[in-house]
Amino acid sequence: NIRNWETGIEHKRPEEGVWPFGITVGTSEQPQQLRTEIRADAVQEMHYSFSATPAGGKRLQLEYPMLADDVSRQPTGIGVGLTIELELERDYFIIRAEIANGGPLWLTQFCGGRGELLSGDASRECESVWIPCRGGVGYGELDCETLGLPTYGWGWSDYSGERGGIGVCYVNRQGIQWCFDLDKTEAGLSTAWRLFDLRGYWHFESLMNDEQKKLLSQPLEPGNTFVTDEWLVIPHAGDWHRTADIYRKHFYSAFEGDCLTWEKLPQKARELDVYVGFWVAENEIGNSYPRKVYNHLDRVAPQLQELLQQVEVDAARVGVGLTWFHSQVGRYPDFFPICEAAGGESAWSAMIADLRRMEVGFIGGYTHLSYQHPAARNYIPEADVQGTIPWINPTVGNRACVDNSAWAALWRDELIPAYRGHGLDMVFMDEGHFPWGTCSASGAAHLHGPSALGILAGNTRGILHLHRLFHQGLGAQSLIMTEGSGDICGRWTDLHFAYRRDPSVAFTLPARKYGRVLQALHAGNDLQVRSEAQAELRSEINAMLAAGEFAIVVLQHDRPLDGLAELQRYCRIRQHLREAKAPGYPQGFRHTMGLSVSDPNLVATSFVDECGITVVYYARADLSGEIQLEGDQLGHLVTGRPTLRVDLQKGMLEYWILDREEGPGSSR
Repeated sequence: NIRNWETGIEHKRPEEGVWPFGITVGTSEQPQQLRTEIRADAVQEMHYSFSATPAGGKRLQLEYPMLADDVSRQPTGIGVGLTIELELERDYFIIRAEIANGGPLWLTQFCGGRGELLSGDASRECESVWIPCRGGVGYGELDCETLGLPTYGWGWSDYSGERGGIGVCYVNRQGIQWCFDLDKTEAGLSTAWRLFDLRGYWHFESLMNDEQKKLLSQPLEPGNTFVTDEWLVIPHAGDWHRTADIYRKHFYSAFEGDCLTWEKLPQKARELDVYVGFWVAENEIGNSYPRKVYNHLDRVAPQLQELLQQVEVDAARVGVGLTWFHSQVGRYPDFFPICEAAGGESAWSAMIADLRRMEVGFIGGYTHLSYQHPAARNYIPEADVQGTIPWINPTVGNRACVDNSAWAALWRDELIPAYRGHGLDMVFMDEGHFPWGTCSASGAAHLHGPSALGILAGNTRGILHLHRLFHQGLGAQSLIMTEGSGDICGRWTDLHFAYRRDPSVAFTLPARKYGRVLQALHAGNDLQVRSEAQAELRSEINAMLAAGEFAIVVLQHDRPLDGLAELQRYCRIRQHLREAKAPGYPQGFRHTMGLSVSDPNLVATSFVDECGITVVYYARADLSGEIQLEGDQLGHLVTGRPTLRVDLQKGMLEYWILDREEGPGSSR
């Protein structure tokens, strides 16, 4: 069982679930011929021993020399060694497994921790489930699902109630694709993580034929071994913040020197307040012509100049991005030459010169790393996935294998130099932190090779390599901005935007910059234009300021802009925070940690660094209330429990700076 002695909560009952692991073995035609599940009543040959860790903790070693089928008792050919560690200064378990397949069958699934977990609450009312990039939901709102990682989420989840909860993490050093399953039970939440079996991973499985569905099983072959990465089980007396804190610690340890930090983030990314995007020409029309032009290139700089004058923001704190400027609408990766209907190459050169004279922070262009159309000039047959992945997007082409030497050479030698030659120092990568589908094609250029482990890690390895090529090819201060964000494959990307507000993303990995589209200013095609009331826009901007996010605005020359007064207010407050040298803002985002408020309509978030604490707060209704701070929860020596009394009207936003040496400052 798993019991938290601090709270008294039993998070896992002894008789419940497949713990610590289960396996299936078989063939591609019959993947589950034999099954072994380690349960409380299971009978398997097992040897165990205890030892001390180097830090003085305890280590339990379990050895299963030959697992037998639960029913027939037939040997599976699989041996497993399991290590469980509990350190003196840690209140959570670290688990690793070493798996050996002695054959003759394939190991078609290895699952860890399958079974019911409990929050300790008597009802579902206050329970929540959090997964970064998926957000947090109440138990009643949770959809039972399988998440494919690292594509559709990050490496931790948390299930908490009023008195505490339990988190599960997998620190994916090897970049392997794996699945996390969630299901509701009568008393709690069933969770499991699994390897080698990708069924349920991809959102487009309905498009797959029978052969492609077989490839969702990438089993560990006879004669091979595999050592898992760290699997963390975290019973705690808090909420999801505790799980995220522990995951962050292990993430930075695992990828030390191989991930972005705030210090490594280019200055122009750190100083970014507003990203202004321009859709140049129509894209979602198949291969039909003529294309509608949203923004003729000779109108880009004048529109930006008008915005800068009205908002009064320093151009150096503004980034510019251009999307769908290529001539061939559906022939990726032919991103150049520039669309003639929008002005072509000459208008592009003039626009770049105008933007550089305005001294904007950076200029970026659209790209996509993993599509290629057979009719494209830059089509690479050696990178073809050979039917192992269905044709997902008929407009822009089939998937290309990203873990491929010929594909990497195309980007290194032709495409990236073309982006640099067109005056760009940033790229916006559509679906940029992970490609769809798992290539298992054969050929010398396919670097993943034929093995399951090579195929399952191929997407991560290939995308990271392409990200490095872009940073090298565009220059040391170049930026990568991605749709969405990833912890494993996105660890060298600088800027991200998401479709939903999810504080757990910036809280988990605060070293990057996260942005949100201001819908009231979004002037794209007809389906994406949405006008908002001023009060709603102010609420959106308040939430962005309280999360340290940068603003994303998309312009179109034939549509008027609304809400510029609110955007100006946002930029002024960001400037005030800089002038005040607000500690930790925005890279030290700690969300609600260490804060308590007297009114649910009073929203407060904290930012922390070695110099002190900044609290940003705003009112969702007229109110008088208090904010109280627990400095010890934020790692700062703040005497007592500093309290700020506030009187706010609806929509007002202010901030409170607490200097570590001088003590609490005044509200601004």
